Amino acid sequence: MSYKNIGFTNIFVLLVTFLVSSCSTAPVRLSESIPISNQSTYLAYAKYSLPKKSGSKIIIVRDSGLFGSAIPATLFINGERVASLAVSESIVLHVNLEDNLIGVAPISQLSSESSSLNLIEHSLHVTPNKTYAYRITVGGESGLILQRSSQL
Repeated sequence: MSYKNIGFTNIFVLLVTFLVSSCSTAPVRLSESIPISNQSTYLAYAKYSLPKKSGSKIIIVRDSGLFGSAIPATLFINGERVASLAVSESIVLHVNLEDNLIGVAPISQLSSESSSLNLIEHSLHVTPNKTYAYRITVGGESGLILQRSSQL
């Protein structure tokens, strides 16, 4: 084996490692996140933006990273489109005491409608005066992932 082949192999391995690591997502703390702007919200946001007398708070933070950053994550509460989150953005919502569905889907660059095929939903039974934290991340072939988190 010649030194030229070893050099090419090392460069190739470094390049692949760099590409893979730069495409991964990284958790963002709420204190370091960017609060969502009103321009990224939809009509249903008004319904969930103010505290409820008997309800709880949901905090959602989208991870940072190059992978998946071109596609905004559309957030749904109980089937209603609430907001679109870019990387490192966060949103605070207020929900009633009941079973709530929280969903996320990628929004097409060509359309303002999210694909229902890629909609990921989780059921949340809300108890009084509690804060629920969620993270939106990107996972390989599965696309956007919505998961509970204790690390906000």
